[in-house]
Amino acid sequence: MTFEQLGYFLALAEERSFVRAARRCGISQPSLTNAVKSLEAALGAPLFERTVKGSKLTAFGQQMHRHLAQLHHDKRQVLELAHTFSCASNPITRVHPRNNFRQNGRRKQFASGGIARPGSHSTSYAVAAATERPSMRGLRPEHVGE
Repeated sequence: MTFEQLGYFLALAEERSFVRAARRCGISQPSLTNAVKSLEAALGAPLFERTVKGSKLTAFGQQMHRHLAQLHHDKRQVLELAHTFSCASNPITRVHPRNNFRQNGRRKQFASGGIARPGSHSTSYAVAAATERPSMRGLRPEHVGE
């Protein structure tokens, strides 16, 4: 059982349609079907009753829904807590979003010297420490380590 499968299960339970749930999750309908079948196999019983009009939770699916929804919710809280803790307690792991877009028809150049490449994602992340570290250029060997 994976957290991805839990998300697919919850989307399907809410949408009651494999096509709509797959669209909502950003995957193909056969991929959603396979993930749900894998989850059902892992749990040992069918979660959904498939009909021509869509799908509905079985009695087992209804019982599992509240537990799987709680598990999914707890996972999100743990990830948020971990992210908050790592950002607040360790400035080296702090990340900053950077927009990769063109300004005045030219690729945007960042302080770190990187250039946004065409086709890259609209937002990328860079370790803050990499750009906040003072430059070592121009220092003579006797000044290094001060």
